[in-house]
Amino acid sequence: MIPDSWFPATRPDDGETVGYLDMVGEEFQPYDLLGRPHGEPAEYTEAEERLAELGLSYLARRWSFEVQDHPEPIAVVISELNRDAVVVLSDDADYHRDFGTPFSVPLPLDGSVLWENPDGSGPRFTQSVPNR
Repeated sequence: MIPDSWFPATRPDDGETVGYLDMVGEEFQPYDLLGRPHGEPAEYTEAEERLAELGLSYLARRWSFEVQDHPEPIAVVISELNRDAVVVLSDDADYHRDFGTPFSVPLPLDGSVLWENPDGSGPRFTQSVPNR
């Protein structure tokens, strides 16, 4: 769970939450919505601007996820996100379960079971669903 001491950082133009700030001494440590730190602590405005510049596009990328029932990490996409956990869906043709199999990962992320896919590509299975 994202600690209660971290407070939301929002984009000034639309008020969208883009991460969290945690007071460290007299400075603020910026964290993205997954609880990953971004740079060193800084003054409030700089820390907030860093998160606004980061944006939210990283949430739409494919990620790698370590599962116990597969020898290699599988590709997943983020489906849901709240202060407790991120829900990811399988997006890997080599995985023996169905596309879209959900997994819940507690936050903040520590990088041990879920990390950004190095190729940075977008989801596959959601691109194959026709618009209605």
